[in-house]
Amino acid sequence: MILRELSRPRSIWELIPRQDSHLEELHSIVGELLKQGYLEVKEGKLSLTPKGRDLARDLGISHRREGFFETARTRCVTLVSFLPEMKIYEMIASRRPPIRAEFDQGYMRPKDVFFRLVVMYERGDLEGAEIAVLGDDDLLGIALALTGLPRKVEVFEVDENIVEFENRIARQRDLKLEAHVYDFRRKLDGRWLSGFDTFVTDPVETIHGLKLTFSRGAAMLRDGGSGYFGLTRLESSLAKWREVQRMLNEMNFAITDLYPNFSVYPLEGNIGSYLESCEVYRAFSSLSWPPDADFYTSHLYRIEAVGRPKPLVAPDEEMMEDILHDEESWVTP
Repeated sequence: MILRELSRPRSIWELIPRQDSHLEELHSIVGELLKQGYLEVKEGKLSLTPKGRDLARDLGISHRREGFFETARTRCVTLVSFLPEMKIYEMIASRRPPIRAEFDQGYMRPKDVFFRLVVMYERGDLEGAEIAVLGDDDLLGIALALTGLPRKVEVFEVDENIVEFENRIARQRDLKLEAHVYDFRRKLDGRWLSGFDTFVTDPVETIHGLKLTFSRGAAMLRDGGSGYFGLTRLESSLAKWREVQRMLNEMNFAITDLYPNFSVYPLEGNIGSYLESCEVYRAFSSLSWPPDADFYTSHLYRIEAVGRPKPLVAPDEEMMEDILHDEESWVTP
């Protein structure tokens, strides 16, 4: 895939979302291809050398045919329009609190927030639903409540600035939305057990973080409830994806939908503000810096409980160790 994508010059940042290796693995592959003379770097762009083009031809790899990459996310948004709500959301989100690197925050583009919302609508998880949003630097809770379709939306967020912001917007616009300060590592209040039809989250992508977040979501769901979460390939290897599948199976969930490269996280005013403190900077800045493309994308999963969800971390169990970092956390400050 990497040889195919480099049939035309691309920066490392343009390449990242167009291939399927996690960042540590990609760094190793690109380094080896450069060392062996299959790739070269000119003016911040990676490209195939004549030797690399010969290798691609010998492997039966042709030039990249454009078309699918940019349109893969668009099928769902043609089904229904939420443009009035999206315009209000964009106005509100423009006043969002600054992101906080200590919480590994980073928000997706407004249209990607609504891509997710429309998927929830089409799958029957929005109208009349009671929805728990676990972590909300994207302000998805506001977007959901603006539609007027859910019965209630409750946000659980460690950042008190986001909680205060969402509650203020909810009061001003009379939204069925309430936000709570909650650190997932702490025990879950009994009043939230089995109280929701759907949870939505973008979990910390360490094994401990994934296990804890999915467990909190599972504990909040009623029997047969559904969940949505984003997961990258940039900070999660296939081995970690397999472990995610194992955990979900053990919690009594079935994976019903998977949308690849569904959400894009812009750099400006967002994750770009802390990249120089991350491993991705140390690994790739010698090839091209600053990044010239919004390279951070995530895949969207939908899961559904088969009967009663079974959290792996008990609701009254606390997990106070570091859940933010592992060896694959290359875009985590």
